[in-house]
Amino acid sequence: MRFIVLESSSGTGKTQMAFNLETTEACDVFYVLCTPVADRDQDVYRAFATRSNTFVECLSKDLEVLKTGSFGITTKLYEYAFIAAAVRGDDTFQGRARREQVEEALDRRKQMNGGKPFVFFLDEFPRIKASLCGHERKEREAMTR
Repeated sequence: MRFIVLESSSGTGKTQMAFNLETTEACDVFYVLCTPVADRDQDVYRAFATRSNTFVECLSKDLEVLKTGSFGITTKLYEYAFIAAAVRGDDTFQGRARREQVEEALDRRKQMNGGKPFVFFLDEFPRIKASLCGHERKEREAMTR
């Protein structure tokens, strides 16, 4: 799965890009906001609140496991189960999955839709700011690996 990062100031159209990609029908887009969604957030964020909050919750659970290992060593993660379900088009998932299950789901999807790319669009992806230090900086570094 390839990742493309759009980094720019607030209000420059990064969120809109996800929906522009979807309307071209050149790829399938799965939009996720990478921060917890609050009631005060934009309507577009609230529309994806359940999905986005689940993504963040999976990430938090996996970070606990990854404190003692790495993605290469850890065989099953909640995030893998979340991504595999997204690729399959499932509304729900349970437990953890292996990386291989994500790859299998991607292969099946490509076969079913003629090779159309699947874009997992991570909006508001956290950055490591120079102003962060100590525990907060270490947590952010772990989250972005």
